[in-house]
Amino acid sequence: MHIFKWIMGILSFIIITPLLIFADEAMFKIKCSKCHPLPSPLSYSNEEWNRIIDRMAVNAKLTAAEKGFILTLNTTLIPK
Repeated sequence: MHIFKWIMGILSFIIITPLLIFADEAMFKIKCSKCHPLPSPLSYSNEEWNRIIDRMAVNAKLTAAEKGFILTLNTTLIPK
């Protein structure tokens, strides 16, 4: 029974994680492109992204979760 739970956990991670990343990227594109062209995640350092997203979150009416997703997408999931 333990091996079944372990296998299901691994499969869930392999299947669900890419879907969540895709959804976060889509939300980033939709929310952020309403007012300006999308910058490349490589355009700014992690510190700069923190400041930019803090400032833009108000304009884009981002929830705390959306803000976190966009920050994660631009600072950790994109190779620099």
